Amino acid sequence: PAQISSGSSATGINGDAVTALGNAAANQAQQLASVTARIATVEAALGNAAQLDAVADRVDALEDRSADAATVLALAARITQVEAAADSLVKEQTGAVGLLLAVSQLQDATSNGRPFALELETVQAFAAKQDRLSIDTTDLTHHRSAGVSTRAVLRQEFDRLAPVVVRAGLLPTDTASWLQRTLDSIFSVINVRRLDDDGSAAVGAIVTRMERALDVGNLEAAITASNDLSGLAAETISPWLTKARATASVERAVTTLSTQAIAQINAGRDFGSASSETDD
Repeated sequence: PAQISSGSSATGINGDAVTALGNAAANQAQQLASVTARIATVEAALGNAAQLDAVADRVDALEDRSADAATVLALAARITQVEAAADSLVKEQTGAVGLLLAVSQLQDATSNGRPFALELETVQAFAAKQDRLSIDTTDLTHHRSAGVSTRAVLRQEFDRLAPVVVRAGLLPTDTASWLQRTLDSIFSVINVRRLDDDGSAAVGAIVTRMERALDVGNLEAAITASNDLSGLAAETISPWLTKARATASVERAVTTLSTQAIAQINAGRDFGSASSETDD
């Protein structure tokens, strides 16, 4: 019985040892699971850190891109301004060139003795679209329907009229008209020689001054010289002077318009150069 009792005790001891070992193994498994979980947590944290770095990089890139976008927008605004200025400049330059061409057509019409109402309207239309431009077309308006005499016609008429003017200067002004006509008929068959220009107020000298002015194309000087005529000589030359003054006034007006048109073109070029320097 003693042996049996001793064996039973040994068996109980071994069972307790096994139980203890099982508990220890279970605890180790739990600890291992806990360590594994912590390792997984650390790994996840490390992974999130990498993602945070990537996000930071992307934020930096976006900031750089935002700066670039602001620069692009500013550049686009400047380009828009330059394009608008260029478009305005092109339109203004085109208008100025159109004005110059219209003035050229007007000059062609006036110099050839044609009516120029249409050409004048074209000039006025182009001029109205030009900034900083005011034109005076009063003298042109008076003669637009009929035109004015050409210089060639005026010269031919003067050559025919010159001896008549000289003869008129020889006629007495205080005689009856019938006597004046009689004397003029007598003088007409006589070759009345014109005097050289000695600077005097003699009719022949005045007519010579007018003729020499016309020889060099100076219509204004011929008109000025005629102011020294008086009496019958002045009355005789009066119709020619009316035509000559009309031609001269139209020529002055057209010359002024040409100068203004050219100035508009030059002003546009100066504006374009200034804009380019400012943009640079």
